[in-house]
Amino acid sequence: MQAISNLPKKQDRETIRCPYCGKMIFDGDVVKSRVLKVLADSIRAKCQCKNWVELPFIYRI
Repeated sequence: MQAISNLPKKQDRETIRCPYCGKMIFDGDVVKSRVLKVLADSIRAKCQCKNWVELPFIYRI
């Protein structure tokens, strides 16, 4: 687990928008979706337009 001081600054982190409707899904700090799909190799968020958007996270146990 990284200490908070080691994380990149918010302005350095990429924002993620839905490629279909343009809604912001991830603003650099918060995932703006109510539904997440956690898979072994990726995490996806469901947009308001009902499409799944890949997020740059990896779930580790």
